Amino acid sequence: MEQGKAVNILDLGTMYIAMKCNAKGKSEVPEKGNFCIKFSPTQIAQDAISSLNIDKVVYVENSPEITEIIDLSNGKNDGTITQGKPLAVIGSKLKLGTADSGIYFVPIDENGIYSNDESTWIQVPSTQIFRNKPGELNLFVPQSLEVEKSYCIVLKTNYISNNQVRKNLLETVSKKLTVA
Repeated sequence: MEQGKAVNILDLGTMYIAMKCNAKGKSEVPEKGNFCIKFSPTQIAQDAISSLNIDKVVYVENSPEITEIIDLSNGKNDGTITQGKPLAVIGSKLKLGTADSGIYFVPIDENGIYSNDESTWIQVPSTQIFRNKPGELNLFVPQSLEVEKSYCIVLKTNYISNNQVRKNLLETVSKKLTVA
């Protein structure tokens, strides 16, 4: 059995391996544990950061983003899609989470504005989505879309990771698409 060692990192503190458990005594410690890395800062490091002030707060954007839409039946990404044919939605943080998540085709009016009336939105059934990855969704374009009409894709997701979902849905909207 190997021993864990503590390491002093440039006088900033000590890094060491620890076991994640709530044992009250030696007899309660599991033989195979869940290990993590911990860090204890030195007094010098704590003194150095104690006088810091916050200049500004920057939030990391966690919203999904659609960067490209490709009609897989012809390989084009010119904003034209084909009824019943496969489509690739490329971007980041796209993976659909729970049943509350969804991908919708939303009608766009002549001014380029999409309808907020969700009763007019056409949801893609989960059976029509054949790739659900964070960077790419592949799906079949619904047959119910009207030819030569304009739509956008609205994606709603609460996916974070394999074991985690958000409490609320995040949403993104694609550029204008025309059904061929």
